[in-house]
Amino acid sequence: MAKMRVVPDPAPVDDDEASTEETKRERFLRLAPKRVQEAVHRLKIVGNCAGYGYEYTPDEIKQIMDKLFDSVEPRHEEMPKLEYGLVNG
Repeated sequence: MAKMRVVPDPAPVDDDEASTEETKRERFLRLAPKRVQEAVHRLKIVGNCAGYGYEYTPDEIKQIMDKLFDSVEPRHEEMPKLEYGLVNG
């Protein structure tokens, strides 16, 4: 079976416009909720492909899920370091 074409990673969102006096904590509090909300929204859109209006194979679903997990896992591994203040620079 031919490999399914997976859309390349999008360019970073330019939502970093803030005052130069903003602290790292303030920047995190401003950006994180928007970015998480956008990621959840995009995952729901991908999930729509599981609807009755589409035809797909188990291999295609596996490719999609593998790509999603491969994208999330490295970020998940970083979060405990952030929680304990080990990465903050």
